[in-house]
Amino acid sequence: MMLSLEFTQSEVIGARAKIGLIVLATDYTVEHEFRQVFTLPGVDFYQARIANVNQITPSTLADMESKIASTLKLILPGEPLQVVAYGCTSASTVIGEKSVFARIHEVQPAAKCTTPITAAFAAFDALGAKKIAVLTPYRQDV
Repeated sequence: MMLSLEFTQSEVIGARAKIGLIVLATDYTVEHEFRQVFTLPGVDFYQARIANVNQITPSTLADMESKIASTLKLILPGEPLQVVAYGCTSASTVIGEKSVFARIHEVQPAAKCTTPITAAFAAFDALGAKKIAVLTPYRQDV
């Protein structure tokens, strides 16, 4: 005998937006930072870690391009994401935003894409910033 109970299900988690976040395997902070920002009910983020090495060079940063799509496939497989963020500033500049976005769109073709560089340029435009200084712990070629 099968018992059937009536129920209703409300969409709470990710009901407004599902955001995918590609995090460096060696990153300690970005999930914490995202949790501070995304506090709206129904806006949730899901992350996967992309393999990287601790030695930061243009070559090691560029190597991550081939791993973006396969890493993104780990985030809610088969579910559409509204936004995908690639969380590496240096790799975003070495690989280039267009290439990062192309790798994302291989898996999530309808998603809006962002990187730290994308966000920085949007902020500069919004603030009307014309002179930008950069302080970084990386070597000059990075």
